[in-house]
Amino acid sequence: MFARTRRPTIIDAVRWCVAAILLLAGAGHVQNPHLVLHDVLNYELMIGIAAVWIAILLPFCEFALAALLLSNCSHRPVFALAALMFGIFAAAQWSAWSRGLVIDCGCLGGLSRRPIGAWSLLFLSSLFAVSAAGAVAGRWLPPHHPNTVNGD
Repeated sequence: MFARTRRPTIIDAVRWCVAAILLLAGAGHVQNPHLVLHDVLNYELMIGIAAVWIAILLPFCEFALAALLLSNCSHRPVFALAALMFGIFAAAQWSAWSRGLVIDCGCLGGLSRRPIGAWSLLFLSSLFAVSAAGAVAGRWLPPHHPNTVNGD
């Protein structure tokens, strides 16, 4: 017979929103890799080749996480990876803010230039919390069957 499609859940809406933010950030970062490197170096947490590799790989990691969130794969591990990435970003911003650095957050690359402040700290801390909640909430959700309702 015909398989019934399942209805979107709140976790679907969350993963679509997080994926959209990651795609936007990746697009902003891939447009100007030199600006990304400049932003990474401004945090004063790493220097040299490590900063270069972060600047090179960051947009592709964001695109990969977004693609995985939009796919029909298991979302718990992807949310966990997103939470790890957002947690690192949030920790870097809290560190820079606590040291009194007046720098751009670099959240969206060249698409938006905002200094680190309450907005950027809240933004990244919220993304971390939402991604962590997605990783944890997946434990109590039924198995994901992309094309059916209740595994029919």
